[in-house]
Amino acid sequence: MSSRGWKRLVCAFWFSGLMALPAWGQNTLPDAPQAQRTAVKATDDEVPRGPDRYVESAMKPGQISRYYARHTFSWGTVIYSAIESGYTMANPPHHFPKEWRQGAAAYGRNYGDTIGQLIIPDTGKYAVGLLDHEDPRYWPSQGRGVFRRTFHALAFTLVDRSITGKRMPAFSNAAGSLAGGYATTLYKPKGFDDVTHFGQSFTINFVFFGIENLLDEYTPEIRSTSRKLHLPVIQY
Repeated sequence: MSSRGWKRLVCAFWFSGLMALPAWGQNTLPDAPQAQRTAVKATDDEVPRGPDRYVESAMKPGQISRYYARHTFSWGTVIYSAIESGYTMANPPHHFPKEWRQGAAAYGRNYGDTIGQLIIPDTGKYAVGLLDHEDPRYWPSQGRGVFRRTFHALAFTLVDRSITGKRMPAFSNAAGSLAGGYATTLYKPKGFDDVTHFGQSFTINFVFFGIENLLDEYTPEIRSTSRKLHLPVIQY
């Protein structure tokens, strides 16, 4: 799992079409003997997809902090924010004030808003996850088929894993969504800083945590298809 910026870029280009490909939903790994176990190490950037996983070494606070920094502050965040800000300037919301619609200063405000919508939810998620010992990584499904894997990815938004590999409520996702929603009420122009917009921002953030899980679940298929189509493989 990596920055929300890279994931939103990948989502825009890929997600709507890849679910229809024949390879999707199939387990890309060969069947393994039941006796084999798969170690999950603190140094793994992605949790392995092998059978019978167990935590060989739990992530320490310093490792979680470095993981957060590496996956939150990336070129994907910078690029996506630049593109999204330009789109907002070209298609501003109804009743958006002039200082948010025209000129370099307006672009700067929209850029700051967009990059904040990426960084603040991840920061809230990181902070709470650090306190309640949640593993910040996505644990892929060990099942087969699109339905089973998709259900697992979405359910992981509500119930994730601790640093010891045990299932636990995903308090960090709720905290990140709340942080992102609340932040929008602090600097948005009048009419866009109310409870309604807070609720909308909270919902968008929480839904996107689920979309991130889907992208992580189907990462092997995304990368494989990118190579077949001779497209750059983004390590998001």
